[in-house]
Amino acid sequence: MKIGLIAPYPALVRLGIELQRHYPIKVEEGDLGEGVKKAENLQREGAKAIVSRGGTALLIKSSPYVYVPVIEIKVTGYDLLKVLAKVKSLKDRTAIIGFSNVIAGGRKIAKSLNLHIQYFEIKNENQVNACLQKVRALGIINIVGDHIVVKKARSFKINTMLIESGEEAVIGALKEAENTIEAVEREARKTERYKTILDSIHEGIIVIDENKKIAVLNKQAENLLRIKENLVQGKQLNFVLRGLDVEDVWKTGEKHTGYVWKNKSRELVINRFPIKVGGEVLGAVVNITPLKTLQDTEIKVRKSLYKNGLIAEANFTCITQKSKIMQDLVMRAQKYARTNLTILITGETGTGKDIFAQGIHNYSPFRDNPFVAVNCAAFPESLLESELFGYEEGAFTGAKRGGNPGLFELAHKGTIVLDEIAEMPLSLQNRLLRVVEEKRIRRIGGTKFIPIEVRIIAVTNKDLEKLVGEEKFRKDLYYRVNVLHLNIPPLRDRKEDIIPIFEETIPSLCGDNLHRINFERITSELSYILLDYSWLGNVRELINFAQRLFFISDGLTYSNNKLRETTKSELGEKHKLIEDNEIIRLSNGTLREIEEDILRRYAMVRRKFGKSMSEIARELGISRTTLWKKLKDVEA
Repeated sequence: MKIGLIAPYPALVRLGIELQRHYPIKVEEGDLGEGVKKAENLQREGAKAIVSRGGTALLIKSSPYVYVPVIEIKVTGYDLLKVLAKVKSLKDRTAIIGFSNVIAGGRKIAKSLNLHIQYFEIKNENQVNACLQKVRALGIINIVGDHIVVKKARSFKINTMLIESGEEAVIGALKEAENTIEAVEREARKTERYKTILDSIHEGIIVIDENKKIAVLNKQAENLLRIKENLVQGKQLNFVLRGLDVEDVWKTGEKHTGYVWKNKSRELVINRFPIKVGGEVLGAVVNITPLKTLQDTEIKVRKSLYKNGLIAEANFTCITQKSKIMQDLVMRAQKYARTNLTILITGETGTGKDIFAQGIHNYSPFRDNPFVAVNCAAFPESLLESELFGYEEGAFTGAKRGGNPGLFELAHKGTIVLDEIAEMPLSLQNRLLRVVEEKRIRRIGGTKFIPIEVRIIAVTNKDLEKLVGEEKFRKDLYYRVNVLHLNIPPLRDRKEDIIPIFEETIPSLCGDNLHRINFERITSELSYILLDYSWLGNVRELINFAQRLFFISDGLTYSNNKLRETTKSELGEKHKLIEDNEIIRLSNGTLREIEEDILRRYAMVRRKFGKSMSEIARELGISRTTLWKKLKDVEA
């Protein structure tokens, strides 16, 4: 059974039963109010459509408890013609009592038959008796109507003629019911697909109809707003959710995005989009996302972007720290890493400032978040600004469609390294100062401020304090970036690290087996050369020298006779091997430390050139016995 047929009179019941052989119907007899109850019962039993006629069909349609389609068996012109043809042969006055559909059809047929008939329209069953009283008072003795009219007219002793529905009209209604059921089921399947799609979306979705009322909520919206769809459907959005409406969408016809709305202590980001048909706004879609979800997603996206490129690969174990000064510096850097304060790293070129910056990130609580490094000297001013702060679509000629996030946005929850910050133009220094102070950025061409949480590490080989005095660097920015300070000493001030750095470089070069050098230890002669050289390029220059020496040695050991010439050739005029008459440079420190440094150097000279103790003592102006004693203390 798919269709319920409510027959107001017995003849229609019989016709319906005959048609059961051809149509999936169940027939129930019932007129007007009784017919409505029968329709409700059939609906509960599974009927997907109700078919009835006349006033009964109209009452079933208006029932709030019948939600399946109701198809009316239309009173055809043929049905009216059959009954009104009988009226034409009567000489007595006649009236038609019925609902609007019967009255309208009766007027047309009566006019074509040139009949003079009076019409009494009713809207419900309770009006029938009043109409019959009027008819009798007017002396009308013939009544044309449907079953309820005919049934009640008998008690008034008035002649009646029933308007019956023919087989064609009933079959037409049943076919219409089948088509309606098919269309409803098709729409239901489509709606279910859409509903499934909506429910699969992680954001909350509210669909607003043309009357600005709630039409659809997906599951996520129900969960976020803690409301049920069936309880709010058909209600104004602002009535259900105070402070949230779609008036601006209707007025402008434009989307409105990025509105942060608080609901029961939760911060939600609201985006509203118009539904347009032919340029007219006929609805709206409200998109709801928790602010925290957007922030977490943003962090994941940034991580994925920089997992493939700009990540901190080095850590503090990559730093050679045999010297006391470097051991203390690394301990201080580790302490700084645990904070989120801005750090300024200074030092000469090649001292390893970038390694310290990466080590700080990897030792910090932000180690799993993005690490972004930008060289402020590598970009022209206009390009550096867009790289750092991003831009919106159309901000300038050539701007990428949809805009582009800046490095500060991409470093959110992580670390950004501003290398060579001293080279940043003053105009950008002012904008950087605001970012540091306010912890938010605004893209070029944009109007919205984007909050960021970023650890800033500033790096430079310049004297920022001197640049501040020369008005080449902003004083307020200097104090903002110089919260914590690390100054990386040059290699010449930590000579204990020179030989270990050199020794650590060689094995990494041997790994490719291009050369098989018999390397066991640094020879005394090479050790002396390495320690004596000033290394103005610091660690970078020392590593480069080790690489060159390795590849030009062509398989020879470092103790071979060509070492001295090769080293001298590679270091060039910047370095002179100590000759017999070379003046010893004094190192910084106490008198005892200076003396030890001089004796250590002369000890190398002795081992290198094989000078006698007497000659060395004579050059130092001390006795041979004293020299032996002091060398013994130094070498101990």
